[in-house]
Amino acid sequence: MARFSDQMVTEVVQRFWAAMQRGEFITDAAAEAGTYRKKGARWLAAAGGVRPRRGRDLKGRCLTFSEREEIALGRAGGESIRLIAGRLGRSPSTVSRELRRNAGCSGQAYRATTAHALAYERAGRPKPSKLATNLALRRKVEDDLQRRYSPEQIVGRLRREFPDARFVDPQGGYFMWVELPRGTDVDALFDAAAERGVQFVKGSDFVLDGGEASLRLAYSGVTPEEIDEGVKRLAGAYEQIRSAPAGAAA
Repeated sequence: MARFSDQMVTEVVQRFWAAMQRGEFITDAAAEAGTYRKKGARWLAAAGGVRPRRGRDLKGRCLTFSEREEIALGRAGGESIRLIAGRLGRSPSTVSRELRRNAGCSGQAYRATTAHALAYERAGRPKPSKLATNLALRRKVEDDLQRRYSPEQIVGRLRREFPDARFVDPQGGYFMWVELPRGTDVDALFDAAAERGVQFVKGSDFVLDGGEASLRLAYSGVTPEEIDEGVKRLAGAYEQIRSAPAGAAA
C-alpha cells in the first residue's frame, strides 16, 4: 500500500510551484504553501527544478486532501454521506465512491492519509504503453498515420448526426470527449449502442463529479468508412432513447 507524504497534497505543492514560477525566492514560495524553506528545496530537487504537471488546474475534478479530512471526520462522527457531501458541496455519489475506493483494507475505518495515498498511487501508477507492448497495434497505428486518417473524419460526422452535442475538436490523439444535452440517459445509450455493435466509455467513469451526460469515443485504428458507419449507428441509438417513453427501457 502507498505511504502518504506531503508531496501527494498537490493543491499545496502547486502553490509553492506557482510562487516559484512568479519569481519568488524558495523561502517565500514555501511560506505561501504553508511550509518551510528546506522542504521547499526538497520539492524543488525531487522534481529536477521542473514544475510537476500533476495537480495543475484540476478545477475541482478531484477531491483534495482537506476534503478527505472532512470526510474522515464526518464518518468518525457518525454523519451520513449526504450530510458530508452537502458540507463539501459535492455529490453524495462522489463521497460514496470515495469511501468505497479508498477506505483501505476491508473493514478498516476511512482515513484521509490512507485514502489520499491510494488515490495518488492509482492516478500515477506507471503503465507500459500499449504501442510498446502490442506490436500488431503499433503497426496498425503506423499504417494509419501514413494513410493520414485524421480526427476530422469523426468530427465532421458528429456535427451532422449530433447537432445538439458539444465536443472539443481533437488535436491528434486516440480519443475525443462528447458532451450530450443535460439529462441524456447515457446508461440507456450505452445499452442501445451495444445492441448496434458500437461501444464507448461513459464519461462518469473518468471524473469524480459530473460526466453523467458525457461519453468518450475512440477513433484510432479505424477507417473513415468505419467511423462514418459507427457514428451513424450511435446516432440511431441516441434517437431510440430520446423517443422512448420516460422510464421505459432502451
